[in-house]
Amino acid sequence: AAVLHLRSAVTPEQLAAIEAKLEKTTLDGKTVYVIPIEQPGTPRLLVYQADEKTLVFSIERFIKQLIATGDPYTPRPDLAFVDGGQDIVLAVTLPEPVTIPLPADVTNAPAAQNATIKALLGLNGKIKGLGFGIEGLSGGIGSMKLQGLASDEASAQLAKTALEGAVVLGKQQIAQIMQENPLAAVMLGPVEAALNGSKVTQAGPEFGFGAAIKAPPGQGSAQFQVNARVG
Repeated sequence: AAVLHLRSAVTPEQLAAIEAKLEKTTLDGKTVYVIPIEQPGTPRLLVYQADEKTLVFSIERFIKQLIATGDPYTPRPDLAFVDGGQDIVLAVTLPEPVTIPLPADVTNAPAAQNATIKALLGLNGKIKGLGFGIEGLSGGIGSMKLQGLASDEASAQLAKTALEGAVVLGKQQIAQIMQENPLAAVMLGPVEAALNGSKVTQAGPEFGFGAAIKAPPGQGSAQFQVNARVG
């Protein structure tokens, strides 16, 4: 299931755009839109407007459950980890983690021994859900939140390792670009400062990344925060 929560109400124009591309029908007395799927035997994938600001994308049986419960964020327990308080929220969850088959030349490559890459490979088949939210971006000030649901607590530790590695790599790449291109320093300086002041945390099944960003001169300021919750 995917839940899209918007800052403002869905407009008639937006609904008209949906109706122009998808088949409009009813399910348990509620209007839903059918997303065409070419594979025979695949459950119907529907779009349902749960409230004036929320669209839910899911298969028919979960939309029926959502219509019965009336709660766009908890049509089933594995969506309970998502914080729906942001202006725009997109959440995706799966009944079971998906393992992506990786060829041996990827898993056995020398680069796979890098701590960051190794942690990312270890997360394969462990993630059960992800949520992404944005809040208060008007005026150049806002926040972002990334949340995740994994199959075990150890995955939170892997995610922390991966995030820490990504921060280090980001600092290195930005520093190199700024050194080679002084003009880029105006735009990348605030990003570099944000990474330098960022914080990666992990406590039990929860992990997170937080950073404050100040926009370049003349473009206002912005603050972004990314947090992830596993388990």
